[in-house]
Amino acid sequence: AGVFEHKDLVSDVSGSASGEAQLENSLAKIRTEWETTEFTVKPYRESTSVFVLGGLDDIFMQLEDNQVTLQTMLGSRFIAGVKAEVETWDKKLGMLSDTLDEWVSCQRQWMYLENIFSAEDIQRQLPAEASKFASVDKRWKDAMTRTHGNPRVLAAVESGDEMLITFQSCNTLLEEIQKSLDEYLETKRAAFPRFYFLSDAELLDILSSTKDPRAVQDHLKKCFEGLYHVGFNDNTEIVKMVSEQGEEVACKGRVDPKGKNVEHWMTELEAMMCKSVKHAMFKSVIEYPTIKRTEWIGRHAAMCVLNGSQMHWTREIEEGIRVSGAEGVKVCLERQLAQLQDMVKLVRGELPSSMRTTCGALTVMDVHARDVVRKMVDAKVSTLNDFMWISQMRYYWHPAGEMPGAEHSPDEPYAFAPGGEDGGDMWVMMVSSHRPYAYEYLGNSFRLVITPLTDRCYMTLTQALTFKLGGSPAGPAGTGKTETVKDLAKNLALPCFVINCGEGLDYKAMGSTFSGLAQVGAWGCFDEFNRILIEVLSVVATQVKSILDAIKLYSKVENRPEEYQDGPAGSPPVVVGTFSLNGDEVTLIPTCGMFITMNPGYAGRTELPDNLKALFRPVAMMVPDSAMIAEVKLYSEGFTQARVLARKVVELHRLCRQALSEQAHYDYGLRSVWSVAMAAGKLRAQQPEADESALVCQAVRSVNAAKFTGDDAVLFAALVGDLFPGVEAQGIADEELDAAAVQACADLRLVPTPGLLERMAQLRALEEVRHGLMLVGEPGSGKSALLQAVRLADTLAAGMQRRRLRDADDAVVEAKDRMDRALQAAHNRENDEFDDHLDEDEEDVTLPQPAEAATKEAAAAAAASGGGAGFAVHRGRRPESGAGAAVPALAAS
Repeated sequence: AGVFEHKDLVSDVSGSASGEAQLENSLAKIRTEWETTEFTVKPYRESTSVFVLGGLDDIFMQLEDNQVTLQTMLGSRFIAGVKAEVETWDKKLGMLSDTLDEWVSCQRQWMYLENIFSAEDIQRQLPAEASKFASVDKRWKDAMTRTHGNPRVLAAVESGDEMLITFQSCNTLLEEIQKSLDEYLETKRAAFPRFYFLSDAELLDILSSTKDPRAVQDHLKKCFEGLYHVGFNDNTEIVKMVSEQGEEVACKGRVDPKGKNVEHWMTELEAMMCKSVKHAMFKSVIEYPTIKRTEWIGRHAAMCVLNGSQMHWTREIEEGIRVSGAEGVKVCLERQLAQLQDMVKLVRGELPSSMRTTCGALTVMDVHARDVVRKMVDAKVSTLNDFMWISQMRYYWHPAGEMPGAEHSPDEPYAFAPGGEDGGDMWVMMVSSHRPYAYEYLGNSFRLVITPLTDRCYMTLTQALTFKLGGSPAGPAGTGKTETVKDLAKNLALPCFVINCGEGLDYKAMGSTFSGLAQVGAWGCFDEFNRILIEVLSVVATQVKSILDAIKLYSKVENRPEEYQDGPAGSPPVVVGTFSLNGDEVTLIPTCGMFITMNPGYAGRTELPDNLKALFRPVAMMVPDSAMIAEVKLYSEGFTQARVLARKVVELHRLCRQALSEQAHYDYGLRSVWSVAMAAGKLRAQQPEADESALVCQAVRSVNAAKFTGDDAVLFAALVGDLFPGVEAQGIADEELDAAAVQACADLRLVPTPGLLERMAQLRALEEVRHGLMLVGEPGSGKSALLQAVRLADTLAAGMQRRRLRDADDAVVEAKDRMDRALQAAHNRENDEFDDHLDEDEEDVTLPQPAEAATKEAAAAAAASGGGAGFAVHRGRRPESGAGAAVPALAAS
């Protein structure tokens, strides 16, 4: 009975005991978990004595959960009996959390800097920082050796805060080293501003190999677009420039890298490049009137041929107008037609690959020149001030300060190139714009087909530069916005760097790019500019305005500092002063220009602030003239029926758009038309005697047939048959490639059915004309198997001594449904490893690495249309000018 009289008290005591027991059980569980939890300790780069921590995600998750549990326990009314031990564990785990944070930070910084300070050249150039790092390195290795011997996590805090203090001290030193390293890299970039367009890792790779100038070869192309590598003599002196296409240009002098810092001899190389190109250009200009034009083409570098020819075209037109007025223009038209016929004959003959590219580009320019002169004849142009003439891009050679076209005595040396090589320079005029030729070596590449839309864009952009503004071509994808900017830069021999914009760009990255452009005097083309976040664009507006204001200020010689007043803002471009950008004082070469391209209709785009809009002159590029572009491209490849065939190609794409089903991966735009013209050109070179209609028909099928599915493939074949009646497109027999394909199937245990071999041939054909591919189809339709088979076949064919093929290599990322940020986040910065984040029960979707991936829209289209796995593959082949950036699809069914 006595118990029942105290039932409330008994109940309270029982409840307290139960609550305390639960707390003790929870604490015991925490204690047991941590007693058995160990670090994953891995060898660092296969070393047997240096270690790093593996993935810590599970430990951090356990730590966070236990800390929350302990905090909850401390708030319990039953805590009294275990409070002291709970507080001890709370303090211990708190210290462990702080220690792990410092540890991870130390490991990340140590791994980054260890790569750098393992190079003797960096140790020599940064002795103080190398000494600090050696101190950190010893402490890090000691700590990791102890951890390897005793991997229990709690061992890190059993000796109090010793480990925490060690890592805090190391992190302080590492931050000092990183700051000094950043300042060191900035001094190198200031000394040679083209380093602004290299990442820190690439720049450090260059700086760590200063004893071997040849080690810089791999990074030359990122600094000089046209330079693939440079040639050395036996004394390790640079004596020639070599383009990616194999074109060689001798240096006018030598650059000796021995005993010099890399930024110094690369500055000398830059100056020597301009000097050598100017010498080659002047030589080609002087020789032009003395020998037959078709012979002259083969004797000079491609850019000298193209721009030298334009200079003489300008001279001939102006001489004709000056002497005979409108009749003189008619004479020029006859000469132009004759030259064009000579070019077509030349292109139709046997030519080396590099020479064929040069002739194709020159034919494109000759076709445009013919059209211009024909319009002038129709308009009866008789004066040099007629707008139809001054609106054309014209080239002159004259001394700085002299007006172009000034008359000189016929007896004067170099009458059509006054001033000679030393006193004169090449200049480019269009309407009121008078731009210096910059002599950047551009190598040998195809040039953009010039349509009326291109001409208007050129005119608008050059006028924008005259009024100290940027340019802003806007329009749908595939209309040639970026390519037009790049080609205009080529016409002025200026370096042009293309920057793909996205949400990840911040004002610091943009500021660094602008600083590089201003100091190099280069153009920057910012693709998809309106994808940048609005808060970043507000700062960018200030940065762009600072550069444009400086260009405007120093356009008057009297405003320049005294030490910069002697040199003209001319050729090659020279520094005219300094200005403040991002808080730093930077030099300015006024040829720099900024251009932005936008697709206003796409989702996720930002409206530009008004103060930024005011700095860029807009150009609408909505509908390209696909028929004209295809015609000129075919003509430049030696097709005599180019106009008729081009119209058939464009009409076929129009009919496909109307008659076939709507699929997200179907593309009937300019990129597809251009790919057909490119494929036809390759076939024309391989089969010079074949029927032109058959070649174009074969190109149409090889480029387009692969992407159609089901009934669409049948309809497409019918449309091709209607437009090319009676034409049988025959493929080129290639026994080695066919044998390699069959062997690849056998090695992969695949049955070489006609359908599979046909798909392999289609994929290989697309590789030749497009730089990115996307396979689309239902799960299990053979997409991955097809790619593996083609990769292996390429490797086998390369082993058969086929010069045009190389061993295929690949990198696979299991991307799932993750896009940009998720793909980048897959890199575990704590231990420098990649995590694919895949669950075993999920279906694989393979996409390329971020730097090589298709656009978001194209990748999304692949997933949407295929309903299953898809992949894109980048083959490492550079797209030819105008090829665009979209990724075509090949349907696997």
